[in-house]
Amino acid sequence: MTCYALAVSSYEWDTMADSRTAPEVSPWTASIRGGVSDLVAAETVPTPVLSAILTADRDRGEARSKRLTEANPAIPTPLKILLVVTASAGLFALATFTLPNVRRRVQLGVLITLGSVFTLFLAVMADMDRPYDGAIALPPRDITRVSGDLLEDYRAEYPTVPLPCDDTGRSLETES
Repeated sequence: MTCYALAVSSYEWDTMADSRTAPEVSPWTASIRGGVSDLVAAETVPTPVLSAILTADRDRGEARSKRLTEANPAIPTPLKILLVVTASAGLFALATFTLPNVRRRVQLGVLITLGSVFTLFLAVMADMDRPYDGAIALPPRDITRVSGDLLEDYRAEYPTVPLPCDDTGRSLETES
């Protein structure tokens, strides 16, 4: 679990910005599934403990699926285009049909202000649609904290047993 958390915070978080998974995480998800399957097959683990392990594994898988789903943009491109066209048409209509007795500077000021507000709104909307990328991207704060805690606990519990991964979660067995 420690290597999985390290790999998610080090590799997968950045690749989610491109709506992809990180190959560095795959060995750990397979290892976790294999370990859980071995526990189920052994039938030596008390039922409440096994139930808690299965629930924790299910929650981990659901959290990963949710992160990967959130990484995909939710606003379809045609809707973005419609919003840009609508904002442009509104600005064009305002520029074309303003009252003739309104001074030109006032007209330009209003058009520039509204154009800036529309542009800012569309930019913020597009940025919020990509939670792992952009100016307001979510940092991997929680998973980094959890992976650090797991690493610290592992090293305290098993000081002479090295992890099967480096400090970023990359498997030592796959390195060449």
